[in-house]
Amino acid sequence: MHTHTSSRRGRIFARTAAGIAVLGLLGFGLTAPAQAMTAPYSVPGATSTTSPVDDATDTGGQEIDDAVFEWSVNDESTGGSYFGGCNFLAAGEAGDSGMARIWTKDDAGELFKTNGDDNFVDGNVSIVKEDNTYSNFGKRCATPTAVDGEGKMQYASVNNKVNAQAENNHTGDRVRIDNGSGTVDPDNDNASIQWEGSWTFAYYGGMTYWTISDPKLEVKDGKGTITGTYSGYGADMDDLSIWKKLDARDGDVVEIQKGKVDVTDTGFTFTPDFLDVSTSADGRNVQAPKTAENESWWGAMPQDWNDFNLETGQDSYWYTTAGGATSLQPRKKTNDLTVSYDKTVEDPKDGDHTEPPGPDPKEPGDPGDDGNGDDDKKSAGDGTATLYWSLNREANGGAFFGGCNFLSAGKAKDSGSARVWPSGGGGFYKSKSGNVTIQKPTGSTFKQASWDSRCLDAEGEAVSTTRKDSWTQSRVAIKDGEVSESDDGVTVQWKGSFTVAFYGGMTYWSATDPKLEVDGSGKGKLTADLSGYGADMFDSSKWVTLNPETITMANFTNIDIDALLDDGHITATPDYLGVKYDNKGKSGSAGSAVGGSDENASAQAKKTGGNSDYWGAFPQDFIDFQHKTGQYSYWFTSDGARDPYKPAQPMTVSLGDYEPSAGDYAPAAGSGAPGQRASGGGGQPGAGQAGASGAGSGGGAGAGAGKGTDDKKSEKNGDIDDETVFAQEAEEARAASEVPVRAWIVMGTGLAVAVVAGFGVRSGIRRHIGLDPSDLI
Repeated sequence: MHTHTSSRRGRIFARTAAGIAVLGLLGFGLTAPAQAMTAPYSVPGATSTTSPVDDATDTGGQEIDDAVFEWSVNDESTGGSYFGGCNFLAAGEAGDSGMARIWTKDDAGELFKTNGDDNFVDGNVSIVKEDNTYSNFGKRCATPTAVDGEGKMQYASVNNKVNAQAENNHTGDRVRIDNGSGTVDPDNDNASIQWEGSWTFAYYGGMTYWTISDPKLEVKDGKGTITGTYSGYGADMDDLSIWKKLDARDGDVVEIQKGKVDVTDTGFTFTPDFLDVSTSADGRNVQAPKTAENESWWGAMPQDWNDFNLETGQDSYWYTTAGGATSLQPRKKTNDLTVSYDKTVEDPKDGDHTEPPGPDPKEPGDPGDDGNGDDDKKSAGDGTATLYWSLNREANGGAFFGGCNFLSAGKAKDSGSARVWPSGGGGFYKSKSGNVTIQKPTGSTFKQASWDSRCLDAEGEAVSTTRKDSWTQSRVAIKDGEVSESDDGVTVQWKGSFTVAFYGGMTYWSATDPKLEVDGSGKGKLTADLSGYGADMFDSSKWVTLNPETITMANFTNIDIDALLDDGHITATPDYLGVKYDNKGKSGSAGSAVGGSDENASAQAKKTGGNSDYWGAFPQDFIDFQHKTGQYSYWFTSDGARDPYKPAQPMTVSLGDYEPSAGDYAPAAGSGAPGQRASGGGGQPGAGQAGASGAGSGGGAGAGAGKGTDDKKSEKNGDIDDETVFAQEAEEARAASEVPVRAWIVMGTGLAVAVVAGFGVRSGIRRHIGLDPSDLI
């Protein structure tokens, strides 16, 4: 949905995402459960390993039994979140949701505790709003603003507000624990107080949560700690199947070393340590360096707190990561904690149970980090969009080794070497991660892909390099893109990652947080942060982690902005046909000219009458990046058999419920299979078997014409186009598959090279896969 103002340029989108994507939420901070800490554990499932009351230490002062503990922790814990509406506090120890999901009001009594009036109350513990009313599920994301003419409090929603400087960006709710007992000594600033009860931190609407139980304060000479018992659940944004109950453990909850507690006869207030505290926690995001800009909010929670949250997935929400004053970073610093006794404390009022008006919670998405600076990159609008794109047919087609090329959701982990991913995916493959889903058609209907279906076409047949127009039609779908419009055009920013794996996973790279920018004339580009791994055919031990780079993945000459805004969706084909790639003097590992006789195809083929229907290239910097991954010549016309599969597929951006159908991805003009014509005309042999090996013939357009290889010779030798043979792994797999003693491999240049089984690919081919080791960082 989008609304109109007086001009198209002034329109602001408003749409709430409908799809669920798991743990993208945590996209902004969620990490995998870590190994168990070495600190002593309590009995699993227990709320404490000590007797709360009996363990209070005698300080020699006056005894108390009516101490009240009140703490809102920090603004982030009651603030608007990127997904799920808000982060909030709940009374009691939360139950097991069984998976990462947003809580609903029907979870009362199971996940969160309430009293008979449905307020967040459990024993001594209650959650209290700033107007001294109980919080409840309806008001968990609301902050009191003003009293109306009838004396009724008005509330504003904090949903999705993550700017620390935005109005009403957090509720200020606080946990209150009554009936603390112990001793206080105001003369010497000593205190020892134990409370019984638990409260829960629910982040991203409840998709990740954990609990603190039975806090105990120990202060001597104004310095001290609050200890407690940690418990909760661990999740992994990269593996939807992970949901782990964590062992309860005791640890420091609050440290009071930088400040000092002034104990009085009636109570005291202090700020728990956070500012200027460093942490050794190695989470999804590291602690940012302290600067002049962030010094007023730079710090960390206690080490025990951070270590535990390495397992919950919330780690980098509890210390300063990168981001400015308008990001959520300033909300992480601690708020004052108050302890009162020997004085009357007004009990909270029941308050209103009507959920305040406001935007609906967004569904979770992926993320790249904890929102630690991406605020500056996020668009100002509050609309959402979904991106659908298959990249090209080659990225979803049959491969000469490894089964097929395919798409995977999320950022694939490090395999450590160039090898085919193991059966079942081995933890590398995912069809869904955060708000990123890999979809493929079954018949005419798109469904979520799976490891077992990743190499199957719409009819359930395995894709092949020998069958015309054979590809899976898989696509990446990324939801929750933030849409904004200005006089200069339209911008859509998505959060999430996907991985492009070739040769069954022997070479792969990932794209994170794609961003579409379209100016007023309709000229646009899609950029993303690309990362991955570099491999070298000359050296099977070569496996290099590539630093992320912001890369242009697609350019567009003309996107109809009016159609996007008025119709709610647009399908546009990225520039490829007719695009020239400048190799900029790149060379192979032997140092000779790119595309030379001793190297893989690293230069674009000449445009001819035979390849003009599909001649072109992806963007310059995109191909330059692929020079490092080893997929170099799969993204431009290289005189190879797979050239017809390389042109970019159409991309769809939908602001509403529109989804392109499987029929929309039928072979397009220029991306068909003229290079696979059965007649084999124009120096292009037809599809067929390559002798006993079963390897596809399919010599590429120009493979014969450009290099003097005629149809008969191609058919006799069983030419195949293999641009990324990865040293011994590929050779051994071929030998195990009973390949013939002599197989002919046509590289991207169209050159035929004999490979003698048993002698190793390196000694037989001596070709580079497009990766120049000098490019590796």
